[in-house]
Amino acid sequence: MLYFIMQIMPYIALTVFTLGMLYRLGRWAGARIVHNITLSPFPGTKTQAAAVIGSEVIFFRSLFKSDFALWLGAWAMPNAGLSTDLIPNRRRDFPISTFRLPGPPG
Repeated sequence: MLYFIMQIMPYIALTVFTLGMLYRLGRWAGARIVHNITLSPFPGTKTQAAAVIGSEVIFFRSLFKSDFALWLGAWAMPNAGLSTDLIPNRRRDFPISTFRLPGPPG
């Protein structure tokens, strides 16, 4: 039972969550527009629209335009976390004498 809870259940939960989110996003993206009002120039094809949404998710373009300080914080936190994960691996993969940690030799 412990094996099922610790090894298999997380994959089931992740799969259900991912499929549920994709289903909800698909329903939201395919919703009928009652009034076809053009507010601003927007891409015509679904591929172009997906590219705009993807760039918004990755780069926070609208947040950058409205509040630069909040955008900077929103970018600094994930990138700082990612950097703390990658820097120790760089030290292991590319050992340079200036990157040695203090401590007993060995």
